[in-house]
Amino acid sequence: MEPAERQLVVESLSHFDGTRYTLYAYVVMDDHVHVLVEPLAGWELSSITHSWKSFTAHQLQRQYGRQGAVWQDESFDRIVRDEEALLAEARYIQKNPLKRWPETQDYPWMGFPQWENEGDRVGEADEAYGTVKVGEIRRAGVSACPRVVFDVQTNVPVQGGNTAQRREHDKRLGAGTMSRSGAKCPCCGTIMTMEDIRLEGQAGRLGAVNTAVVVDGQKGKEYRLPTLHELELVAQASIVAQASVHHE
Repeated sequence: MEPAERQLVVESLSHFDGTRYTLYAYVVMDDHVHVLVEPLAGWELSSITHSWKSFTAHQLQRQYGRQGAVWQDESFDRIVRDEEALLAEARYIQKNPLKRWPETQDYPWMGFPQWENEGDRVGEADEAYGTVKVGEIRRAGVSACPRVVFDVQTNVPVQGGNTAQRREHDKRLGAGTMSRSGAKCPCCGTIMTMEDIRLEGQAGRLGAVNTAVVVDGQKGKEYRLPTLHELELVAQASIVAQASVHHE
């Protein structure tokens, strides 16, 4: 894309910031775009990206005479789970022009709207260049994911007057448990589809936590919290399994 075309895309990305989504960072390169965005309530990422592509493609064709498809059909996205990941993605965006054009001193088609008024930088002193100034993650109003504590409750009373009500109650208790429809994160409430989970697993971003141990009880199967020794055994087994996979 030529400079004027990149500017058109920047203005499109910024247009609904604060109404449909929160725009944290973006960079419009000559042949691709990176965006760090959080959809607001009632808006899906797929509809947001479709709107960007549709509007900019039409304008680029009408104003600059582009022919045929402007954007690829697929967009590649990933879920940002915490402050550390958010900062890492922002730094990646910041470095994009410098990797392509090492002599670049200022790149006007890059921005960090949620941080630019804070007077600090995303990266270290030798990572920033030009006039790009952004604040720290906490100043952007992004709070850390709350701590999730696992526990085992005993003698839990039955909730609900009929089967349907009891099933609905069990669903709420099972938040975070994977099913065919996906899973809801008990930490941030994000809904993940099976496809999301599959892609996260392939990227090596899924882990495992030993939350309970199944034991024989007086009335059959029961659960208890793992002991420290059991947690250590699980950790050791995980290390051995990883070493075995890498060796193969």
